[in-house]
Amino acid sequence: MKEKILELATSQIKRGGYGELSFANIARELNISRANIHHHYSSKEKLAEAVVLHYMAMRESELGEMIESAGGDFLKVIAGFEEKMWDSVEQNEFGVCACSPFMTDSERVPEKLKEMSFGFYNQVFTGITGLVTEAQKTGKIKTDRPAEDISNEFRIMIIGYMTVLSGEELKTAYHVKGLKGALVRWAENL
Repeated sequence: MKEKILELATSQIKRGGYGELSFANIARELNISRANIHHHYSSKEKLAEAVVLHYMAMRESELGEMIESAGGDFLKVIAGFEEKMWDSVEQNEFGVCACSPFMTDSERVPEKLKEMSFGFYNQVFTGITGLVTEAQKTGKIKTDRPAEDISNEFRIMIIGYMTVLSGEELKTAYHVKGLKGALVRWAENL
């Protein structure tokens, strides 16, 4: 039951942020009482924290596996990332991540959730910066531009993908000519 609650909470957050998270709606969908949810999560904030922690653990694991299978090769990591992203699009799962709503809906979001989300976001891009630095040292990336600048370009592109591929545009955006493969083409031209 706890996993189902977490799954529905994640879906609500991805759809509408912290304000969309509702014990009543989760209880209705699962045909349980709100008390059952409170048994696992004492408050809306605690449930949202569990969503963020679960999401972070999943993404860290995926990224770690991706880096390991690519042997730390930046271009292969980007190709793996893009492949995973488009697989998610085909399964109608890609869009806003479970952390980003906590970074944009600042008035209603508890401080701890903002800190957790920004921390995760920065951790991911610190890792990408490290991969870029290593790729520059090994000659896989020819440019001598600062690794942070390249990592920020990647960050901007990912935010763009999440924006374009969220909501109703998901299926039509998938078919936009040239969008698929853009991350790999960008990485190959560094």
